[in-house]
Amino acid sequence: MVTAHARRLFRTYKEIPQPFWGFVIDIDDLESRLMVYLEDRAKNARASSKTTKSVSASWLAILFAVLAVGSQYHDSPYHIRTKDSQKYIQISFHFLRLGNFLLRYPLFYSSTSWATADTWQTQPRLHTGHAHDGLCAAQ
Repeated sequence: MVTAHARRLFRTYKEIPQPFWGFVIDIDDLESRLMVYLEDRAKNARASSKTTKSVSASWLAILFAVLAVGSQYHDSPYHIRTKDSQKYIQISFHFLRLGNFLLRYPLFYSSTSWATADTWQTQPRLHTGHAHDGLCAAQ
């Protein structure tokens, strides 16, 4: 059931937004990896001994971002699309944090970015505090 839903959302993403807004460079590679991943999870659900192939947090972040966008373009009712999209994007951000992507300074240092000020304040500082290193703001 989950596998079929993920495939439908991926297909929706691939057919509708990917051609004009695709943030996945090699969609066919992602699709083949997704099918292997889903088959592996389905086998493990039935088997008594679990043997999983590891996937990176960044790959899972991209996968759940694709599912979030796919859910927005899916033919489900609006409230279901919105709920699913929000759920998948939260999971995507979780894997981004695990992959340490949100700790990188340039992603946050924009007043117009999606990151809020309180998010920036909770992250560790990446500069040394010396004005000559180029990362400190003028004091």
